[in-house]
Amino acid sequence: MLDDLIAQVIEARRVAATLDEKKREAKSKWEIEHTALLEADKQAQAEKERAELALREAAVAHFTATGDKYPALGVEVKMATRLEYDPADALMWGYAHGVALQLNKPFFEKLAKAEPPAFVQVLQVPFGTIAADLKIPEGKES
Repeated sequence: MLDDLIAQVIEARRVAATLDEKKREAKSKWEIEHTALLEADKQAQAEKERAELALREAAVAHFTATGDKYPALGVEVKMATRLEYDPADALMWGYAHGVALQLNKPFFEKLAKAEPPAFVQVLQVPFGTIAADLKIPEGKES
């Protein structure tokens, strides 16, 4: 049973690797053939982002000067709430209120593996791994 599954994994990996390589080659060829298009697209995207940023900034400046949230058709100024605080003060508040804190799971587990607290059970759990260079053993061809 395992031999058949190993053979299936080997074949699936071979097919996937072959197709992945063909895809990379086709993409590379396409990018070479369409270098001008890709560069033009990159420049157009950068210009679009610059123009949109300029319009947003102008809309906010108009709002700041006039209080008008609708400076032009399709352009609106919205208000967002932003909090500013000292992270150390926020952490102390979180401790005091027992909220706004999260377990740093990777750090906790690193410490708990070295010296497990009483409430932690340390289990050995099996899991399967597959070698990256999986091969059918000689004499077991199927």
